[in-house]
Amino acid sequence: MTATPRKARDIWDAFWPKLQGIPTSDRPLTIGEAVSLFQQSIRAYDAGSFDLAALGCRATLESACYLFLTRRWVSAGVWAVNPPRNMGGDVRRVEFDEIKSAIEKLGILNRGQLHSVKRIQTHGNLIAHYASKTDKQEESFVRVLLRKGFENVSEIDKEMEVGLSPLEVLEDLEDTGVILIELAKASLL
Repeated sequence: MTATPRKARDIWDAFWPKLQGIPTSDRPLTIGEAVSLFQQSIRAYDAGSFDLAALGCRATLESACYLFLTRRWVSAGVWAVNPPRNMGGDVRRVEFDEIKSAIEKLGILNRGQLHSVKRIQTHGNLIAHYASKTDKQEESFVRVLLRKGFENVSEIDKEMEVGLSPLEVLEDLEDTGVILIELAKASLL
């Protein structure tokens, strides 16, 4: 008997009750918009769009961390929004690395979770910048081929494979859900 492949929907079905079980005192979670991105990533995976799901995990975590850092619930229907600003007081763009660093300094996520954030960012970046990565890999492949010789082509090709496996993306989805739960809990403190 062969095992049925695991579906991303199973991750959602485990995630959603945990999220719903967080006592919010009837206030919305600051990461709500990121949860929507996560759900879309789940659907993408189960539709066979693994690369899109990986990109969605990265977007989910960047959004969740940004929202966590810049939003606070004040009272019924009122949010305090405090986006990063430049020296002139204008809202400025922040990169994921800066957002990650701020989350790390707060001590909300453990080492393993921080490692997962980094991996998920790397996977998402691989997909987001696929064309330039493949150009670099082609150039690298030729250099390695010339150095190692043509008899090792299949070995070199396997070593330089581009893309993510469905299992890697499934791990990203699982870890994204765990991290979202941690951020949701911490946002209520």
